[in-house]
Amino acid sequence: MMKGFLKRKVDCPSSECETFMLKILVIDRCHFTRTGIEALLNHSGRFSSSFLVSGINNLLLAKEHILQWKPHLVIADYG
Repeated sequence: MMKGFLKRKVDCPSSECETFMLKILVIDRCHFTRTGIEALLNHSGRFSSSFLVSGINNLLLAKEHILQWKPHLVIADYG
């Protein structure tokens, strides 16, 4: 699923498509999982897109963060 999302063409919100970054929000209670996913996405040269990754561990704060930040992808593990 992630592979298909990353290959999909994203409409650029402005005329500066080269500087457009995908916003990804990671929601997980475990600090190590959150930081690991953030590091994997930020430091991997395997993706053609640029990412802005944010991690959060509180569902109530996550709702507000989603409404204000409007990420392109939300990865959540709260089981």
